[in-house]
Amino acid sequence: MSLLQGRLVRLRPLKREDLTMVGVWDQDEEVTRFSGRKFATETPENWLRRYIRSNRTRALAIETLEGRLIGDLELEEINWRAGTAELRVTLGDKSSWNRGFGTDAVEQALHLAFIGLSLNLVYLRVYVTNPRAVRCYEKCGFRREGVLRAGNRRIGTEDILLMSIPREMFVRRQTTAQTRRSAPVA
Repeated sequence: MSLLQGRLVRLRPLKREDLTMVGVWDQDEEVTRFSGRKFATETPENWLRRYIRSNRTRALAIETLEGRLIGDLELEEINWRAGTAELRVTLGDKSSWNRGFGTDAVEQALHLAFIGLSLNLVYLRVYVTNPRAVRCYEKCGFRREGVLRAGNRRIGTEDILLMSIPREMFVRRQTTAQTRRSAPVA
């Protein structure tokens, strides 16, 4: 897969060299509070190997346009027949929070999912106590589908918001944005 470049970030395949920094973020409780730990049950090398070998996942590095690694994202549980995938995003570099990097990364991931992989729907789960992420996803076109209440699940103590965006919504948003950019200024 080639690079996907947005306004602020570039997505590229996650490499072995990235695992050191991803491992540092995986030990940071402030980072993993909402995203969970990647390497809790396996080594970083095995985790990456599993992602690279699988036809049902895509693991991508999020880097600034200057080439600084600031996070990673995964399209997981890709169901080719149904055309669906789950999105997971981690901005590990806390200096990049609240600066638009996450929104740009999600937009690029959606471009990959809908244009590059021809999927029909991308969904995600996010804690309702993570308003920054919810706002980011809503800016990118995700809609709230429902809430999994903590008391109704065996694992976890926080409610989880289910969100999704269908391909049609993504295409409509892209078309509207292009129209706005090309409209003559009065």
